[in-house]
Amino acid sequence: PNVTDITEMAKAAEAAGADAISLINTITGMKIDIHRRSFALANKTGGLSGPAIKPVAVRMVYQASHAVKIPVIGMGGISNAEDAIEFLLAGASAVAVGAMNFVNPYTTVEVVEGIEAYMKKYGVDAVILKSKSPACGLYQKYDGSFSGKLVEGNGITAQMLLDEGFKVFSDTELFAIEEYAHS
Repeated sequence: PNVTDITEMAKAAEAAGADAISLINTITGMKIDIHRRSFALANKTGGLSGPAIKPVAVRMVYQASHAVKIPVIGMGGISNAEDAIEFLLAGASAVAVGAMNFVNPYTTVEVVEGIEAYMKKYGVDAVILKSKSPACGLYQKYDGSFSGKLVEGNGITAQMLLDEGFKVFSDTELFAIEEYAHS
């Protein structure tokens, strides 16, 4: 993420044949020990991760997801379901939880359960995101247990799903969250 324009890096990865991209992991940070008056890290700088980088990560996921057609996996500071949903709304096709697993090993399970609760609360039937092309992609109709029938897309668009009564997070071509919570 330590680049001038993340969209150029995303486009380069797509042009090189990447099936997906993931961002972000860490940003460069520095710590100075005021008592020793020297750098806290031997290399002077190191990777900053966790909740502090989430606003930067959400911005970069938004920018990258609007610059490429391949799926974007959002990460960087996800602590709970609200954070994960924010990444999804920004354009992520999937999310990953990192540092918080050290704080709470059940964070990922709680995130999945929180997304499910959000879907129920707001009557969301499907999470419609982004795919490589209009002819590929998956969507899952929400049936209250995250075990809805998975249907392959054959030119299915978000508008077609809206016409069928699905509610969507994004109106881009589709890619959907596959069931993984209860497997």
